[in-house]
Amino acid sequence: MSESEFATDRPQEERDTILEVRDATVTYEMSRGQARVLNGVDLDVYRGETLGIVGESGSGKSMFASTLMDAVEEPGLLQGSITYYPEGADPVEITELEGGDTRRLRWEEIALVSQGAMSAFNPTKPIRTHFEETLSAHNADKDAGMDRARSIMRDLNLDPENILDQYQHELSGGQRQRALVALGLVLEPEVLILDEPTAALDLLMQRSILRLLYNIKEEYDITLIVISHDLPVVSGFVDRLGVMYAFEFVELGETRDVMHEGAHPYTRALMRSTPNLAMGVDEITTIEGSTPDPINIVSGCSYSPRCPIADDRCTIEDPDLIEFEDDHDVACFYPDEARDELPVKLSQEDSK
Repeated sequence: MSESEFATDRPQEERDTILEVRDATVTYEMSRGQARVLNGVDLDVYRGETLGIVGESGSGKSMFASTLMDAVEEPGLLQGSITYYPEGADPVEITELEGGDTRRLRWEEIALVSQGAMSAFNPTKPIRTHFEETLSAHNADKDAGMDRARSIMRDLNLDPENILDQYQHELSGGQRQRALVALGLVLEPEVLILDEPTAALDLLMQRSILRLLYNIKEEYDITLIVISHDLPVVSGFVDRLGVMYAFEFVELGETRDVMHEGAHPYTRALMRSTPNLAMGVDEITTIEGSTPDPINIVSGCSYSPRCPIADDRCTIEDPDLIEFEDDHDVACFYPDEARDELPVKLSQEDSK
């Protein structure tokens, strides 16, 4: 899948922020010390876009998703500001909501389709019950809501009369994933967060799920945030791409720019470690070293212990995520050197 196969370019001047994240930090007190699992993240999510977030396991992607809904599990402590801008209404500071207001925000305004459809549904209840309980919990009209659920399922190529009366173990992996997406949309949220929506699915089903999600996004006019460890898959679907490493964003920009002109050594290492049609097997390289310990965070750039172009400055100073080129942000002191010294081949014509 090539980047921007589904994604549509949205001119920068037309962008309208729907979620604004400022200095979001999540910590846990552990017996070994304080674990920092999200580190001072600043990010704007634009209304109507599809934003992809990629990185290795343990980079903070799922924690970032939970942060957007102020759904960090205790004893985690979230600090910072998460502002939601509903269309035609006053801004909402998500971290200041309590009780029923928080419950209404989740699912009704921002919905999360969590990783692992098999564990998301209660195996003792038919799929129908999950929809009915969600509608009841939010005091929504059950009849109208179930009609909407059937319509969404049909848009996802599911037979609602068959699926609703089955249990999760009776469905295929692709059916379970699509049913979970339908559940996330049943209360008509403005933002849908998808955490590893194609995990454990074969390549054909991955492409099918992504195409259906693209159609759903256009049909229901929603904002999508797609979290994945699979860079080639997600890059073919999203408008912008954010790369996370060590609990923070190290690169953010238009998909085509990040894929073809990636300027962080980690981004380029991710691309070099992922097979594509332009690379031979002998050209694929692994990323040496291991991901950082959230308790014993290294000084300087978090990627410096694994970075082939790091120097003494990188071990002392921590680079900020700043604009390197138009609408392309990078947290690296040497983005030009990364491009020159760490070649990535995405196509037969592309030597970078």
